[in-house]
Amino acid sequence: MSIPSQAATAAEELNVAPAPPATVADVWAERARLVTDPEWKAAFEKGDPAKRTEMNRVMSSGARWGFGETVNPADFCPQIAEQVAAQRADQVAVSREQAIDDMRTRAAIPEDVAKMVREGKPVAAHEKRWAAEERDRLFADGEWVKRWRAGDRAAQSELALLQIVRAAPVKAA
Repeated sequence: MSIPSQAATAAEELNVAPAPPATVADVWAERARLVTDPEWKAAFEKGDPAKRTEMNRVMSSGARWGFGETVNPADFCPQIAEQVAAQRADQVAVSREQAIDDMRTRAAIPEDVAKMVREGKPVAAHEKRWAAEERDRLFADGEWVKRWRAGDRAAQSELALLQIVRAAPVKAA
């Protein structure tokens, strides 16, 4: 039995709340212990106030922020790792969609380019270098900079497309 589990068991026997987990690893271990107990999980999902309080105690500890620790949730519970990965994928998709919408307010972004951003398609290393060089060339052109600063849609579009290429991942060689 792990130390967090022993602490929780001892606290239950004494009818006091156990101390919050001290490290990120303890947070994940304690959460994994709770959500993998079928009876505990069923009660929690039905809204049992004691179970909700217990989960809040575990997850609200300052340790969950990490303070420099790196923890792999899969080490404690594959279900948690799957949830984290799914949430991350959703966040990335929303972020990419927001970026496209934001760029389209001031620039013409063709649908094929938007699709590339949505899918996180990589570009060749030489394309990234070219985009950086082209951006530098444009910003060295005083007339272009005036148009861009004035909100010229063509200049805005040109820069947006270059930024998309520069932000894209690089294709594996």
